[in-house]
Amino acid sequence: MLLVHGWGASMYMWRDWFAPLAAAGRRVVAVDLPGHGVSDKPTDPGRYTLTSLVEAVRAVIAERALGTPDIVAQSMGGTIALAAAVRREAPVGRLVLVNPACFGKVSALRLARLVTPLAAKAVVDRLVPRWVVARGHRRVYGDPSLVTEADIDQTWAPSQFPGYARAMLRLVHEFSWERPTVRVMASRLRALAPPTSPPLVVLGTRDRIVLGAHAYATALRAAGAHSLVLG
Repeated sequence: MLLVHGWGASMYMWRDWFAPLAAAGRRVVAVDLPGHGVSDKPTDPGRYTLTSLVEAVRAVIAERALGTPDIVAQSMGGTIALAAAVRREAPVGRLVLVNPACFGKVSALRLARLVTPLAAKAVVDRLVPRWVVARGHRRVYGDPSLVTEADIDQTWAPSQFPGYARAMLRLVHEFSWERPTVRVMASRLRALAPPTSPPLVVLGTRDRIVLGAHAYATALRAAGAHSLVLG
């Protein structure tokens, strides 16, 4: 099983999953995507496009000899995992997509692109103090009181590696954050071949980042994506 995180996170977010899954007999690999956690943080153009990140996931599957792994992916990771399955660019078993970014409108994205032009990359490394990470981390939780100081430290620590902030900046501008039309997405879901189909999509009721996903998923099912399983 491969675990893929969302924008700005790291494999640490899955820490509570490892022991239960291992106890259930599953081999689990959590990945730090390029730019995140302790992975390399390239700054050359094109390294944070959807195509490039799909290739990064394919490389992990190949290097770890995972065969055709089931994938659990969250937010941006959900977009990557679904693209890998639809394009058949990586071997993918069953899919669980948790609040996938491609099912909603990502809040504040347009503003983020306006206020963080790529020309700002020379100073952006100074813009990740702990209080910014703490505020952002609590913002993504429906119940911010669930976020502990240890959670914040584990999220903030990787952000202090050289190149992290510039990598996040490139992700804002290079990644495919746009949501496909219902017709296009329904067609993609219908094209999924076993064992990938049907994906299980888990949508939070108080998601503050990926907006409008419930209505979109309902429209997909009405458009014929009957294999879509909502959790």
